[in-house]
Amino acid sequence: MSDYQLRQTIGFTLFRTSMRLKGEFSRELNPFDITTEQFAVLGLLWEKDALLQHELAELLFKDRPNITRILEKLERKGLVERTPDDLDRRATRVNLTPSGAELEAPLTSLALDFRARAYRGLSDADMRDLGRLLDRILENLS
Repeated sequence: MSDYQLRQTIGFTLFRTSMRLKGEFSRELNPFDITTEQFAVLGLLWEKDALLQHELAELLFKDRPNITRILEKLERKGLVERTPDDLDRRATRVNLTPSGAELEAPLTSLALDFRARAYRGLSDADMRDLGRLLDRILENLS
């Protein structure tokens, strides 16, 4: 018998936490007919509109078919539009529509409320430490 116990690993705890966060936040987004992946795309575009499609894919760790599928759904909902980039016609630029921009206030408020509930009991220092440690793990794997 090995000393390795999956349920005692940080990776397993991160996986379970990530799945719970995604599931609970997904329920919060249901009334808006937005998935967590679609929210992530919108969130990045609220920060900086007109990102290239491949930039969104890289930031979200999505491959080309997955980011295309997400963007197609957002386009059908009238929240984003894709156009050829002015400098490189092979690249696609993703822009918020007015409807996509209008969702920023209500969805940001929802996300902040959700985050406050999820992170209850953690100090600002705890949050900074957690973020720093997770960033270090990401760097180690890059």
